Amino acid sequence: MITAEIIDNVTYYTTVRGGVEYTAYQNAMGGWYVLTKRLALGRPNIGGCKNFDSVNAVSSSVKAFFGLNLLVA
Repeated sequence: MITAEIIDNVTYYTTVRGGVEYTAYQNAMGGWYVLTKRLALGRPNIGGCKNFDSVNAVSSSVKAFFGLNLLVA
């Protein structure tokens, strides 16, 4: 299940798969960031980040966000 939350006019899409929390959002330049955080490591875990050119690239590359392009459209 993908949830959406709007904070300061930016929509953040969040989901959990395989013990990892994924958060995706569109940056000011039109690209997309996907942040990852392994939940078992707790709060001090910084996690990772990956850049994508489009929401379609996120949807096809990150299994947790399969169908995100349909949700955003």
